[in-house]
Amino acid sequence: MSDRKDSAILSVRGLKVHFDTSQGVVRAVDGVDLHVKTGETMAVLGESGSGKSVMALAIMRLVPIPPGRIVAGEVHFEGRNVFQMGANEVRRLRGSTIAMIFQEPMSSLNPAFTVGEQITEAIVLHQGIKGKEALDKAIEMLKLVKIPSPEKRVHEYPHQLSGGMKQRVMIAMALSCRPKLLIADEPTASLDVTIQAQILELMKELRRQVGTTTLLITHSLGVAAEMADRATVMYAGQVVEVAPIRDLFHDARHPYTKGLLKSVVNMKEGTRRLDVIPGAPPNPTRLPEGCRFHPRCAKADKRCCTEEPNYVSVGEGRWVRCWYPET
Repeated sequence: MSDRKDSAILSVRGLKVHFDTSQGVVRAVDGVDLHVKTGETMAVLGESGSGKSVMALAIMRLVPIPPGRIVAGEVHFEGRNVFQMGANEVRRLRGSTIAMIFQEPMSSLNPAFTVGEQITEAIVLHQGIKGKEALDKAIEMLKLVKIPSPEKRVHEYPHQLSGGMKQRVMIAMALSCRPKLLIADEPTASLDVTIQAQILELMKELRRQVGTTTLLITHSLGVAAEMADRATVMYAGQVVEVAPIRDLFHDARHPYTKGLLKSVVNMKEGTRRLDVIPGAPPNPTRLPEGCRFHPRCAKADKRCCTEEPNYVSVGEGRWVRCWYPET
């Protein structure tokens, strides 16, 4: 797949991440290409286990080794190969230039430290600001993410905050050093619908204010439609479709993407019976030959079962990994 333009702030090429388990080798990410343009929001979609979060950890060089290992590939940020950077250089990159919001705010926040102490840690480390100036900066960030009474909340501990407030604190921490790239891994997955809407609106507002490029990892098509400019769809460790978000929803070309879209409730169609994708994702230690989606695909033939498809261009900025792209 070739969508590499000078405007790309992040380029992932041929990335493979494997995990050694007692059942065998899990090929969690297996030859992924991904290109994110400066200033855009790129959604990464797919079922649980498709490799979305592992890819994000690899970009940040946070894959636990062992049992994980980066087998092949490159990650280029602003033209520099992250995998060739020294440990100190990567530490400077994380938090200051690339930041990540993790799935579970409660497991990401340290219960032994106040909100202010955790936000100022990155500020002190990357900006050299200390003492009251760093605390004022933390309060400023809490105001930015619309936490009420920030002067009070900055001295509170995570257990004193609601789930929505914890997620706002995570966003404040991630944005405290004005990163150029924000990786948001299921940022609203653990929140109720009302709080989800507030967090998404906040992220859109912050994008307008700060101008940060965002890689949004989600299994929610609704979140992707609300937030993203383009989407990358993953299945069984591989990218199967890339398209502008509007094109993806109106004219998906991969059978898997079409199946995902049909499985979503459409309120305009009333109580229509939901379509489901037959079967289940493959065992990652025993991936099928040929196209990995062929055991669940109604259009699969002998070629699909034996030959792995290449990426093919199906329009401007659109790529599909399928022998028979939908028309």
